[in-house]
Amino acid sequence: SGSQPDGLRGRVVSDDTNWRFVVINLGWDAVKIGDTVSILRNGRVLAKARIERVQEGVAAASLLPEWEDASVQVNDQVRIL
Repeated sequence: SGSQPDGLRGRVVSDDTNWRFVVINLGWDAVKIGDTVSILRNGRVLAKARIERVQEGVAAASLLPEWEDASVQVNDQVRIL
């Protein structure tokens, strides 16, 4: 199952429910500031977030306002839109 459908994929490595942001395991080789990503579990979209900071191998993304109540968890899948 090595094939990747549309959009590069990563996963959530940390989430902060107080500040409504997540850290994902995609870095500057994959995303850039301002990109939007979907956060999924079991193929269902849980939330969307905008990339705010990018480093080598990780990025921080803020949940978009309409998704702030989403229950994002570590290991949820991330897909770049």
